[in-house]
Amino acid sequence: MEGTRISTASFKQIGKDIIIRLGVAADIPYLPAIEESASEIFKSIPDLEFIADDPPLSIDTLHSYLSSSHLWVATVEDESGSEIPVAFLAAKSINPARSDEDNQEIANNIQSPRHIYIAECSVHLSFQRRGIAGRLLNTVAEYARKQGFGWLTLITFLDVPWNGKFYQKHGFEEIEAETMGDEYVEILKEELDQWKNWKSKRWRRGVMARKS
Repeated sequence: MEGTRISTASFKQIGKDIIIRLGVAADIPYLPAIEESASEIFKSIPDLEFIADDPPLSIDTLHSYLSSSHLWVATVEDESGSEIPVAFLAAKSINPARSDEDNQEIANNIQSPRHIYIAECSVHLSFQRRGIAGRLLNTVAEYARKQGFGWLTLITFLDVPWNGKFYQKHGFEEIEAETMGDEYVEILKEELDQWKNWKSKRWRRGVMARKS
């Protein structure tokens, strides 16, 4: 069941600090509208306009991230003093199965084969360019270090300024999907199956990773 989506279009920052914290159930209804707003920027790229029409993460999916304590939000106070999410990051832990040879190669390059996969990082359009996404990434990186995860990983458009280029500024590097395990290969395949009409070779889609 999708639940009620609450529009964030009228949110106004009223001089209060932006707070980064773990998500709670009351945050969930706000998050689809945040993701939809964040994707509007893709309308500025003709080859990628279709991304703005992609459905956001479902309420059930968001609850699954919440239940595993891998959902973080950035909040501000609205005009009534209520704490309202304006950005979020959803992730999951992955411990990929690899051959002994692959595990040795990984061990030579990262702290641990266990990693945190960032499934979604969205900032409402009205709150972009304020460093919120970077703060969310740093919060998750700190969590990963404390929990013994070697890498943060994600899948994104590698050449889009607010995707790959942005993550590169935050320490992420391009990496072959096969290096990180079959799950990443499958995610990319599912995306291509979903985006059957996407034929652009200019905007590459791929995996990025950084040490936690």
